[in-house]
Amino acid sequence: MKNIVYALIFLLMISIVIAGAGRTIDLDFSKEPKYIYPFLESDRAKFNMLGDEHTIIIHKIKDDVKGQSVELEIYPYYQSIKEGNVDYVTLNNKGNTVKIDLDKNGVRDLKVSLVQIKDKKAWLIFEQINETYINQLTGKTLNSSPKKFYQDKNFIIAGVIGLIILIIILILILKNRKK
Repeated sequence: MKNIVYALIFLLMISIVIAGAGRTIDLDFSKEPKYIYPFLESDRAKFNMLGDEHTIIIHKIKDDVKGQSVELEIYPYYQSIKEGNVDYVTLNNKGNTVKIDLDKNGVRDLKVSLVQIKDKKAWLIFEQINETYINQLTGKTLNSSPKKFYQDKNFIIAGVIGLIILIIILILILKNRKK
């Protein structure tokens, strides 16, 4: 009798875990460049791009008098789920779009757009983009990621000059103290 009770408790726990996990939608950008799907909270989109598997989880869907929004958890690489590397993005109102640089090389690889929220479902468009190709065609950089301050050569030059001036000032101060 105890075994049956334990088995029922085990089955109940598994059903709760499975219900809370959400469904996984596999996207294959080698077959289609664009996908549109309805998502519920805890659903995830999984896809291969740039030689690795990536995951986007629909964390929260809000549809109230304050407005509509979808919170996304973006795991650029599958192993980063275990490592805790995650980016959080919120799409507000329909038509809002985010472009994601999965490999952090300054070129965005994926565009996610919110179409609508209806009946606790968020309709999202996932579209593979290739900004490098577009840049080569047009000669223009589209929405380039800003450089970090330490990547700017002018910043480095100014830092070296400032360091040299500081050393000269310290030398002059020390010479005056000795006299």
